[in-house]
Amino acid sequence: MKPQRVVRVLMKLGFEHVRQKGGHAIFMHHTKRTMVVVPMHSGDIKKGLLLGIIKQAEVSRQQFIDLL
Repeated sequence: MKPQRVVRVLMKLGFEHVRQKGGHAIFMHHTKRTMVVVPMHSGDIKKGLLLGIIKQAEVSRQQFIDLL
């Protein structure tokens, strides 16, 4: 999955882009105070890393997929 698609889903979930450090964008949820780091590289995000991002965002896989 492309990093831009992951970012769109995170924005729908209420995350805001707070800063970028090199090739990694950092998102923060304003009410949960959860932080998610998304690598903004040119290739796809692999399955294991995507599952880690979903876990950091504290949502289920199904909720994430429904927002695609």
